[in-house]
Amino acid sequence: MIDHKRSELLRANDRTPESFVDARYRVPDNSAMDIDGDFLNAFAPLNFTKEQFKYAEAYRNATIYSIIRVLWNTKVERELPQIDQYAILEYYNEKRAKKEATENILIWLWNMIRKLFQKSDKFECYANEPKCVRTILDRCGAKELERLQQATDSNDPNLINDFIRNKLDGDLELNMEYDKWNDENDVPEALKEIIHSLSQAQRRAMEKLRRLELTDKIKDFYRDNIEKRSLSKQESINPDQAIPMMSQNIAFSRVQRECKEIITNKELAETGVMIEIRNDSLTKIRGEIRGPPDSPYEGGTYALDITIPDEYPFQPPVCKFITKIWHPNISSQTGTICLDILKEQWAASLTLRTVLLSIQALLTLPEPNDPQDAVVARQYMDNPQLYKRTARFWAQHYAKAEGRRDDEFWNKIDKLKDMGVKQVEFIEVEVTKIQEFKFGFQVYIYFSRLRHLSFQEEAISALSCNWWDLSRATDYVFG
Repeated sequence: MIDHKRSELLRANDRTPESFVDARYRVPDNSAMDIDGDFLNAFAPLNFTKEQFKYAEAYRNATIYSIIRVLWNTKVERELPQIDQYAILEYYNEKRAKKEATENILIWLWNMIRKLFQKSDKFECYANEPKCVRTILDRCGAKELERLQQATDSNDPNLINDFIRNKLDGDLELNMEYDKWNDENDVPEALKEIIHSLSQAQRRAMEKLRRLELTDKIKDFYRDNIEKRSLSKQESINPDQAIPMMSQNIAFSRVQRECKEIITNKELAETGVMIEIRNDSLTKIRGEIRGPPDSPYEGGTYALDITIPDEYPFQPPVCKFITKIWHPNISSQTGTICLDILKEQWAASLTLRTVLLSIQALLTLPEPNDPQDAVVARQYMDNPQLYKRTARFWAQHYAKAEGRRDDEFWNKIDKLKDMGVKQVEFIEVEVTKIQEFKFGFQVYIYFSRLRHLSFQEEAISALSCNWWDLSRATDYVFG
């Protein structure tokens, strides 16, 4: 029977879990007395309602649903008076010949039993709430409940509203009911009280599970695997603990809205702030800012790599410069940014627009006392004119800012570059003589040109770090 179920699931891979559940195991609304109705009634002591059952736990997971259905079939076949987890585990131990396959089935069933305990205690916390509230909480996994709690703690109505509308999933009736409930209640306070009760229920459910014992036959057969994998390593087998796809949670809709705001904002575009979406899940974004006026970076175009974490907006985006820049709070080597709102000062109410504008403002007002690049910060404080000149040189060379060519700097770069290339060529000539018969001199010429180009960047970095002192830069590179 299990193999048959698995083959059905495999054939259904080209469909969504919801459509598979609805097509294969949908509970008819008008047939309370048929087998599906009896199936639901078997779970009545657990307060497992029809709507909760339809979504079948764990973000509408069809696999969990099919296992629950197998439980029901087992009950009918064995004429069990109730859903007895011990009898079911023994039944599959008897039926299955392969130990590994049996073990996997038992682990899934054991996990399902744990989830039923959780659902029972969880539902008591909001059984008397309106349908819209019950629906929102039914559709939340453990991590999403944490995010909802963070949203209520922040007292940000937009954040709470985004989360709730996402969970109601466009259902007109539920949205209208929620609007009414919102008008009659202090939503953050009401949700805080429910979430506190839920955390207590979670602890009660886990205590229940830990008090359970497998029958001796099962325990002896799988002593080393079943309990360890089911209890001490729940995270690896519990779908409810898995982070949902970004398109199913608040992060996707939040980022989508923020990107649209930036893309359609003409005033923002005029200040040189833009974004480009790099993938469908909106986790990779390319930002772009223009160097602000009256700064060494004026006229330059700076690209940024922005990664959106799954926990956004409760965790900040990870940002770094792609375009090289000379700035105390930005690493000249890696592009890493030191900015308080990207670390401890981040708040869920901040947006990508705020982040990009703050980074742009940082170019005007560096913070040398909290540096990311200590060498640049020291130059900024001890020789501000040289710092501005170096920052301007980098803006022209890397960010394509317009301006007068700094011949003095370029002469030093060429001298250091020539010294470096001669040493590189000497080493490569020796290697080429050994490899000459096999490769010929064309390979040597090719590598020499590559090293010539790469050494220019090394020369710029060495001279900048050594305050454009050619002697010190030479020692820095070759000493």
